[in-house]
Amino acid sequence: MKPACNVATLIERFFTERLMRQRNVSGNTIASYRDTFRLLFMFAQVRLPKSPSALSLADLDATFIGAFLTDLEVKRGASAKTRNLRLTAIWSFFRFVSFEEPAQRADPARARHTEQTPRQATGALPGAP
Repeated sequence: MKPACNVATLIERFFTERLMRQRNVSGNTIASYRDTFRLLFMFAQVRLPKSPSALSLADLDATFIGAFLTDLEVKRGASAKTRNLRLTAIWSFFRFVSFEEPAQRADPARARHTEQTPRQATGALPGAP
């Protein structure tokens, strides 16, 4: 992976280029996505332990994202709706990454598709049947 293509750099571009400039999303959406990644980074510091600036896309695999979402429900008492909103933010970020850095193709829910379906890897998916 290129040094300039770490998670922190991609997150910054995701918020400034994709959400704010291209999509012109509401302040509430930006705040919700910000909170999701803040929680994800705090979880990574404890679980991996790595600072946000040291994270790579490979660190954010299906197992890690699934553990993060489970932690939200178990330790923080998040509802299924809140969990799915957090998952939507993560999916949106990885969709952005797939276009911005196609060589990375790091989709956490599809990373282990030979072993699990996306629903098994990360729980219920928004918009899934």
